[in-house]
Amino acid sequence: MDATPKKVAILGGGASALTVAWALTSQPDWRQRYASITVYQQGWRLGGKGASGRGPDGRIEEHGLHVWMGWYQNAFRIMREAYAELGRAAGAPLANWDDAFKRHGFIDLGEQVKGRWIDWPLEFPITDDAPGLGGEFGTLADYIDETLQSLHRLLDGTLFTAPTSSTAPAHGLIDKLLQSVEHVLRLVEDVADIAAAELLLHAARGHSARLRQGADPDEVRGPLVALLREVRRRLLAHIEAHLEGDTEARRLFIIVDIGLACTAGVLERGLEQGAHALDAIDHLDFRAFLRESGALDSSVESSLVRAFYDLLFAYRDGNPDDQRVAAGVALRFIFRMVLTYKGAIFWKMQAGMGDTVFTPMHQVLEKRGVRFEFFHRVHNLELNADKTAVERIHVGRQATLREGDTYRPYVDVKGLPCWPNTPLYAQLVEGDELKAQGIDLESMWSPWVEREVPVILERGRDFDLVVFGISIASIPYVAGELLAASPAWQASVAGVETVRTQAAQLWLQPTQQALGWTLPSAVTDAYPEPLDTWADMTHLLPREDWADDATPGTLTYFCAPMPGGIPPLDDRAAPAREDAQVRANALQWLEQWATVMWPQAGDPATPGRGFDWSLLMAPADRQGRARFDAQYWRANIDPSERYVLSVPGSTAVRLRADRRDFENLFITGDWIYTGVNAGCVEGTVISGLLTANAIGGVPALSEIVGYASP
Repeated sequence: MDATPKKVAILGGGASALTVAWALTSQPDWRQRYASITVYQQGWRLGGKGASGRGPDGRIEEHGLHVWMGWYQNAFRIMREAYAELGRAAGAPLANWDDAFKRHGFIDLGEQVKGRWIDWPLEFPITDDAPGLGGEFGTLADYIDETLQSLHRLLDGTLFTAPTSSTAPAHGLIDKLLQSVEHVLRLVEDVADIAAAELLLHAARGHSARLRQGADPDEVRGPLVALLREVRRRLLAHIEAHLEGDTEARRLFIIVDIGLACTAGVLERGLEQGAHALDAIDHLDFRAFLRESGALDSSVESSLVRAFYDLLFAYRDGNPDDQRVAAGVALRFIFRMVLTYKGAIFWKMQAGMGDTVFTPMHQVLEKRGVRFEFFHRVHNLELNADKTAVERIHVGRQATLREGDTYRPYVDVKGLPCWPNTPLYAQLVEGDELKAQGIDLESMWSPWVEREVPVILERGRDFDLVVFGISIASIPYVAGELLAASPAWQASVAGVETVRTQAAQLWLQPTQQALGWTLPSAVTDAYPEPLDTWADMTHLLPREDWADDATPGTLTYFCAPMPGGIPPLDDRAAPAREDAQVRANALQWLEQWATVMWPQAGDPATPGRGFDWSLLMAPADRQGRARFDAQYWRANIDPSERYVLSVPGSTAVRLRADRRDFENLFITGDWIYTGVNAGCVEGTVISGLLTANAIGGVPALSEIVGYASP
């Protein structure tokens, strides 16, 4: 790239696109490199799939359930920087990053046993450290050794020292299961094989430690795998008879079985220790990998494994009977999630994701000099004559500002600048008409498209470099020329699949405890379809603006994959029809399953059954199911909203930030190759950092934590 300052056009305002702008402008001399950086965003808000808005009573309305994980080192680093640079006054709402994110360690899984749904609680220890301060992840040898250490502590610590819960080591999920092992030991008359298993595992740890220290893998793998197989055989010999009839024995064995299968499977396949080593098994589905590595079918089909598929919405076309996730992606994610988290396995945002993440980023970037053009919908990228570069970008201007040329996007909710759930119509010439017609400027099926004012951005005049920050499912609709010109783009669009998602939020009058929930505040997975994931988000109520005499006692979010493809562009009724389907799904789920989690939420006329609709916050004149209409729900069916899957084989066809098919075009998003290769905030942020590196060499690849890990 020559030394002439470049004009950069960033298409899209999601996390990856904003990360590109963040990285490029983090250099003190960025204005000498770039004449301008402009973000073009359809509608009135930033955030992409992570956008949120404020509705009645200052309610937070999300695209779905969003929690961050304790291994998100790059994402948290940017949040630390954003809040520090924002410089909010002490005592202001969300003044610092650790006011905006709080630790959460309790997870609950739904488990169906003999036709009955029960809870499988998992409590991960909370620690004093925190993510975002750097530090690279381990090697595969590190992960194997740490997994075996945890399994060994499980057996050795219980069998010979029998520590109580108060003296058990405070590290890792395995230590939380010590009491379960004590219970299992009481079930069996002869503990000789279990003692032998512990000794064999101790020997295996010696081999894994040698591997970690750099021993020749070819000398270590064979003996280590043999030991792990024998450990499993010894344990199974005494526990198998109790797997069906004893909950604690079954759960203990599932965890040990999966842990041993993961480590043995990696070793048996001779995976290398270098960067991206786990990519070598991404042609396999994770469940297939576990089975090939010796895990029992009961373990492979357990709630523990299903919860991971739910976490990544890994249902092809939303079909619960077609669950797929690449094995390497899964192993990498699980190793990092369980073994490397900082502070807590989950971190909950203390306001909407838009308010917590995208407001600080937007305010700081705007202060740095990045320009934001809201109400600009990308319609087409036009290539030059020889199909080597983007020559023009065709944009539809959706609305005209009344005064000035800067849209001020926020509403104040109890002192916090927040994104509203609709445009601020008073700032728009067309505002009254948009409001009266209920136009959704974020929908591909909006009839307003025909009203948009065409804008053509020209290469050399309006931009030199283009960052394509729009999701992969949108490529056929806005970048058809690029798709036709590039076999690599064609392979990626065909191979990197996406799925619809659905979400619902309930505000209830009673507290969780009054509803009958007896466990701690939870993030849950593996519950019944069609809403398999839910979380208690009651902690957000103080950030909403309810009247003192009308404050809910509980706020709960639901989300899940949703069957269906992308409706035709001329199907204007699609958004309303699919939203109605989510409403129907939620009504059916509550009537059938609500009392599984809330025993006191049943219909008073039929105790323990149905759902008591009077529990929902709603106007007094609404009765029965009509009270649900005062809640919030949505179907995420737009191409830009669909969740990016990690199906087997897709890693190989992901486009890469540093390999360009068009000389002035750069790509970013959770659909490109990130090393994580899964739909999550961390993968999205890494994609933005990789794109910034491809554009301007910053940050260095060595500064992107985890990118070069196995």
